[in-house]
Amino acid sequence: MKKPNNYAKIIFLFFLIQWISCAKESFAPENDWHLGKKLADIPFTKISTEKGNDYYPQVYKIMIRQPIDHKDTSKGFFWQKLYLAHKGFERPMALITEGYSAPYHYISEIANFTQANQLIVEHRYFGESKPDSMLWSYLNLEQAAADLHHIKESFSKIYTKAWLSSGISKGGQTTVAYKYFYPQDVVVAIPYVAPLTFAREDPRVPEFIASKAGNEKSRKKIADLQLLLLQNKQKLLPEFEKLAESKGWTFNNVGGLESAFEHGVLELSFVIWQWGYDVDKMPDKIQPTDSLFSFLSYADPFSFFSDDEAEKLKPYFYQALTEIGIYTYETKSLLPYLKFAQNPDFEFTLQNLIPIPYSNQSNLKINQWIKDNGNNFIYIYGNYDPWYAAGIEPDTLKTNSFSMILPGGSHRTRLHSFGKSAQNKVRDSLSIWLDVEIISENK
Repeated sequence: MKKPNNYAKIIFLFFLIQWISCAKESFAPENDWHLGKKLADIPFTKISTEKGNDYYPQVYKIMIRQPIDHKDTSKGFFWQKLYLAHKGFERPMALITEGYSAPYHYISEIANFTQANQLIVEHRYFGESKPDSMLWSYLNLEQAAADLHHIKESFSKIYTKAWLSSGISKGGQTTVAYKYFYPQDVVVAIPYVAPLTFAREDPRVPEFIASKAGNEKSRKKIADLQLLLLQNKQKLLPEFEKLAESKGWTFNNVGGLESAFEHGVLELSFVIWQWGYDVDKMPDKIQPTDSLFSFLSYADPFSFFSDDEAEKLKPYFYQALTEIGIYTYETKSLLPYLKFAQNPDFEFTLQNLIPIPYSNQSNLKINQWIKDNGNNFIYIYGNYDPWYAAGIEPDTLKTNSFSMILPGGSHRTRLHSFGKSAQNKVRDSLSIWLDVEIISENK
């Protein structure tokens, strides 16, 4: 038999490759490059393309229309900002529940860990997600959870595999509330360093700072520094004024420079343990002032009380003072040296805004539901973080949820902070709950 010539082979291979490509296109359940068309079919969205990266080649900024009141659309609507990052239609979706603004796209740890698609959701009333008319009474856990439910319903038509949710700090609180109000929306919830308070100013936080954060020596060093700062307040105020001017801080809402100084000194113990600052770097003596203010600039307990910060975080403070709670300070030993902060609270942050009365009922109901029915949660904490004082404790006899608590960890604690065996425990649990393969380099 005569053998085919090389030209005939090339023609045959060309058409074979074309046929295989067309067959793959025809029989694949979905093609990732159809994503833009699918997004355009979601009603009431505005979509723009963002710069992708090697991990997420396709990234979109999406504004989705939300009711101000999900129970009564006559109250009007607003546009809520999302960032969608596409990995593949056969991968799960990680819904990242921000507690504040979402100024840019990033790769979250949990989406990276599970090789998931990702939706970052800016919280209502923050950043670009504000209604024209700020009807403050609709800034609450239930309405924020309804926002997420609407997003899930809209995008689950495209992403049909398992969904998980995750958030950090206040974003973690949002994750927990979302699963409480809509338990079937996501299979798994991974809140990081999320508090669940039961009082407007939760007393467990200062009690924790006074007795459980760090060790006795480090706690005493912080307490001694706070006392020295207040004892030498008049001597230090000129240096503090220079620091404030260099930072552009003004303190009209909290009551002026001296009031801000006192509040900042009280805040110092919280800040040090929250962010895991090195206590050994703290000055042992009040002088020289250069070294003292160098440390204070490093730890920065003062900007929290500035006018700019109060305005930027007004939605947070509104939620804290009406529903989700905040902390307070231990002042008993420092009262003789306090003129403005003897009974400190955060009402100054709301300025002329009159909030609805505080109620802890939502958090109490969420806490009881977590203990009775809160399955498929993984809680991540650092045990020196003051917010750990209000940490969630799952009932391991009633549910399959568990906590990961990092010894010496702070509010910066993440999954990668733990050892390989702990990470593998999370990976194994997520693989089962999500019913998806999660590749591990450790096995």
